[in-house]
Amino acid sequence: MQTTNYQTDPVLSGVMEIIQETLKDRDEEVELEPHMSLTADLDLDSLTVVEIFLNVEDRFVIKLSDVDVQSAVTIADIRRIVSSKQSGN
Repeated sequence: MQTTNYQTDPVLSGVMEIIQETLKDRDEEVELEPHMSLTADLDLDSLTVVEIFLNVEDRFVIKLSDVDVQSAVTIADIRRIVSSKQSGN
């Protein structure tokens, strides 16, 4: 599996910034990694996940389907979906 350095990947970096901004009110600091699960590792509820996806749509000027949202389990999944939408796939 190919690993992506999020600092040199603008899509992954943007997704992580959105998630970091969403998590900023938590008491603990979380170091995000692309393999992290939105629900299992980050303990995000469904409303927070929807908020993240709305922010992703706004930031990257894309439209995500319900299938896209449901298929995204990890941060890397969001990156993959955004990259796919940007390339027209």
